[in-house]
Amino acid sequence: MQDEARYGLHSAHRRCWGLRGSRVVKPSQQKYEWSYVYGALEVVEGGGVFCYMPTVTLEHAQAFLEQIAQSDPEAEHVVIWDGAGFHHRPGDERISERVFETLDAIEEKITEALRPYWEQPVYARSLVGDGWLHTQANATPAKFMPNSL
Repeated sequence: MQDEARYGLHSAHRRCWGLRGSRVVKPSQQKYEWSYVYGALEVVEGGGVFCYMPTVTLEHAQAFLEQIAQSDPEAEHVVIWDGAGFHHRPGDERISERVFETLDAIEEKITEALRPYWEQPVYARSLVGDGWLHTQANATPAKFMPNSL
C-alpha cells in the first residue's frame, strides 16, 4: 500500500474543548511553506519505506518506487496506488495543532510518528489486518499476466 501526504508550516485549527467562560487560545502561523512524505507499507511481513520529497510529480513518484525496489532487490514488489487525494487519519494530532518554525522541525516530528512502521512490522500489519489484502499478497498467481493489455 502506498500513499503520500502534504505537510507544512501553515496552521490548521480544529475544534477543541475549553472551560466554560474561558477562551481557548491556540498557537498559529501563516507560513506558506510545505513538502511531502511518500510512504509504502509491506502488507505480508510488515515494515515500511518512507521518503521526503519537495512535491508530488511523476518523477518523484518514480524515484520513490526505485527506493522501494532497492529496499529488497530480490523481492517482487506490488504497489497499490489508490488514485485518491489526501486523507485525514486519526492520530494526526501529534503533528497538527502545533506551530513549527522550519520544515526540518516538522520533518523530525513526522519521522518520530512514522518510525514504528519501519522499525516494528506489527504496526504496518495493523493497518492492513489479516483480511483479503494479506491473503491476496500471499497468493501465487495461476499464470503470469503481462503489463500491457
